Amino acid sequence: MDSIQIDGIEAFGFHGVYAHERENGQNFTAHAKLSLPLGKVGRSDALADTVNYVEVIAVVREVLSGPAFDTLEAVAETASALILERFPLVCAVELTVVKPEAPIENFGGRVSVTVVRERGE
Repeated sequence: MDSIQIDGIEAFGFHGVYAHERENGQNFTAHAKLSLPLGKVGRSDALADTVNYVEVIAVVREVLSGPAFDTLEAVAETASALILERFPLVCAVELTVVKPEAPIENFGGRVSVTVVRERGE
């Protein structure tokens, strides 16, 4: 299956289980891989035959900066469901949500969750 990859979608949000995460917020990053047929747009060169990246980015940012969730899993699940709902050409979505500065003692890395959802699941 053909795909469109959108990396580095950033937004400020208030997700997390700790009070300071919900009060102060933090930056989140997401990466989306959309599976869809691209042959038609490859021949037509018409935006109407594909998915508008700007609109996908807006949907992901809407969830990243929207109402708070405790878990990254819920953030990823919600954003994936919205992508499938709003973009009928998308057959499947792989979405990674990253918490670049997870508040974990003695840990300087990043935490991320990846979900893969297919239309009709």
